[in-house]
Amino acid sequence: MFDVVSWSGPVDVAAWWYLIPGYLTLWSLVMASWNFADGPGMFRRFGLELSVVTDADRFNIKSSAARYLGIAAALAIGIFAVDSVAAAATALIARLVMDVGDLVGGVQTNQFENVATGVAQSLTMFILPGVVALGWLLA
Repeated sequence: MFDVVSWSGPVDVAAWWYLIPGYLTLWSLVMASWNFADGPGMFRRFGLELSVVTDADRFNIKSSAARYLGIAAALAIGIFAVDSVAAAATALIARLVMDVGDLVGGVQTNQFENVATGVAQSLTMFILPGVVALGWLLA
């Protein structure tokens, strides 16, 4: 029915391919750690001023940290621990969905000082590497 790729087979890619998922995993860990350590500072660094940090803000910050930690765990387990195309593809798709959601949310809520620059940064740093890694995996 769907024979494009063997989903249950081992990941069969060149060693350099692991650099892209490694990069995305590292960024996920950095963002999770930064959020847990100094969420309001991280948000300020990205231009989201929290003049008064409410309990709801604290929850959203910790929730964001947990989301990044969960994505990092999915990437680490799905790509580096479990040797299957299905696990790697699932982890990369989860990260890609989060990155696209962050980009759409940022645009919808006017979080970018310069929309073109914000979109370009999101595309080049996160979305395109995820698409390349996923495309190469499934090729």
